[in-house]
Amino acid sequence: MDLVILVIASRGKIYDSLVENYWKYFIDYVNNKHKNIKIYLLYGNCDINNISVNKNNILHFKDIKETLIPGILLKTIKGFQYIDNKYNYKFVLRTNLSSFFIINNLVKLCNSFNKKLLYSGVIGNFKNKSKFCSGAAFFLSKDVIKYIILNKHKLRYNIIDDVSIGMLLSTNKSIKFKSLPRFNITDNKSIKNNQKQILLQNIIKNNNYHIRIKNTKNRMIDIDYIKYFTNQLYKK
Repeated sequence: MDLVILVIASRGKIYDSLVENYWKYFIDYVNNKHKNIKIYLLYGNCDINNISVNKNNILHFKDIKETLIPGILLKTIKGFQYIDNKYNYKFVLRTNLSSFFIINNLVKLCNSFNKKLLYSGVIGNFKNKSKFCSGAAFFLSKDVIKYIILNKHKLRYNIIDDVSIGMLLSTNKSIKFKSLPRFNITDNKSIKNNQKQILLQNIIKNNNYHIRIKNTKNRMIDIDYIKYFTNQLYKK
């Protein structure tokens, strides 16, 4: 695999709707057209029987409680271990359900990466003391995945996952933080379909690979956007 995409997932009305209206179509599209990319949704201790996604694209960690802290970090590390044992791969993209990807731009970006010492994403700063790449989408090369697995006992499991991983990788001076852009739709505004079409065309033209769609006041706006984008790009 050139790229393995690990998606932090859980159950809930909005999360299930994101899977139903986007992720299942995106997964099928990638399975059919990009054989060198594998996507897994990572679930913890919850019922997954009625999730309409190919079961070969789900990792179900029944021993991990569905919590923000430490559940997401625990699922992430187990996901890393699973793919490191199963695949010969170049990169891992750790993301979440609120991320929409432009697959052609994503592939183009991955082709530009160095295969060693990669840690890349939108860079934040925890309490102005520790840099980290946002958990909405960060890339790691195979050697960095192995470093995290080897040093998983050094991670802090009492803080948010992306900050904890950033803290660990900051201790290795060979690993450089690489900043990436992201297009955000978080302004709680619904727009007409012709405006969505223009927006999507501009996003693609500007080589954006990642749209974070997470409106804080009304998450049904997220579903509206994601349905339209999916219909345009990934529905058969």
